[in-house]
Amino acid sequence: METLQLFIGLATYIQVVTFLISLLTWNKYKHTRLKYLPILLGLNAFLEFFCYHFYKQDNAWLYNIKSLFEFNFLCFIFFGYLAGLTKKISWGLIVLYNLAFLFIQTISQGFQPFLMPYTYVLSSIIFIIIIMMVFNEMLKLEGIEGITKNLLFWIAAGYFVFYATSFPIFSISNLKEVLGSFQVQAVKVLLFAVLIMHTIFIIGFLWSKKKYSY
Repeated sequence: METLQLFIGLATYIQVVTFLISLLTWNKYKHTRLKYLPILLGLNAFLEFFCYHFYKQDNAWLYNIKSLFEFNFLCFIFFGYLAGLTKKISWGLIVLYNLAFLFIQTISQGFQPFLMPYTYVLSSIIFIIIIMMVFNEMLKLEGIEGITKNLLFWIAAGYFVFYATSFPIFSISNLKEVLGSFQVQAVKVLLFAVLIMHTIFIIGFLWSKKKYSY
């Protein structure tokens, strides 16, 4: 349990560090849609810090609201970098998720006090598809060498790693019953994915070039 608490603490504070670095490097990307990203990073950092220290129990409803906001916020950012058929596909996927989320909320009569695995898995799959389309667009415009200096690549790569890792875990609605004692290990994997994601973000903020047109 000590190792688990260490992972939770690291996963919480790295989000605060990422948010601060995003503010310090804001001039690099303030001319792109990514200029709004610190809003999301700041809200996530505050939520994790608040729930880690003050609201540890029965807070799943907060994360359900967060997942809805985060999905639409990220789709707004990534949507601007797509064109043609990929833009139409992503628009359809975004509508599909929001309808599914609203449907589940309607039949459950409000935000549930537990995490909703079905909508989370759906959002993860949609994110993975959209991010792959963004990667494809970037490769067409900049090639492999060019995208590594582009902050968008690092942000998309970070979210890709996290959602590809987390959605198999959240797809198990009765995690405790299915995994038993391995549930702790699954949580550690999830927290490790958070650490990797934010490490990729930090590398992107620091490594990306100061100006780019994408």
